[in-house]
Amino acid sequence: MGGEAVSLAVNYSQAEQFATAGYEDVQVNPTYIGGQVRQHGNFSFIRVFQAGHLVPTYQPETAFTIFERLIHGKSIATGQEIVTSGNDIYASTGPKYSTIGLIPPPPPPPMCFIRAASSCTKKQFAMLAAGQGVIINGVLYVHVP
Repeated sequence: MGGEAVSLAVNYSQAEQFATAGYEDVQVNPTYIGGQVRQHGNFSFIRVFQAGHLVPTYQPETAFTIFERLIHGKSIATGQEIVTSGNDIYASTGPKYSTIGLIPPPPPPPMCFIRAASSCTKKQFAMLAAGQGVIINGVLYVHVP
């Protein structure tokens, strides 16, 4: 809540437009929403679900997705191209407040993050060796032919 308050207190030329932007879900992949974002142009506040201060440790795929979108100046919510200057500056849409309250969303399923081998089981390594998995952004997924 403190981070959100700071983002709303930043004094810059488009602070009012940022404050009126809504929260949109951060769609990490086709089946997982990693958090919510309020974004206006290149300024944003992101709330990552099921993560502490070291977001990449708790949510590596979400952190990578957000980082990649930030670097390329895209919508953090969807990854689509956005306008960041001029009269039609992109603003996220949705509710005024982050919709997740005191009840946290269900935790993501256990994942094998190959850059942290201790997160993988022997069965997952065997699956990968047998060509039954695919690695995307360092995360092992079941390969469906």
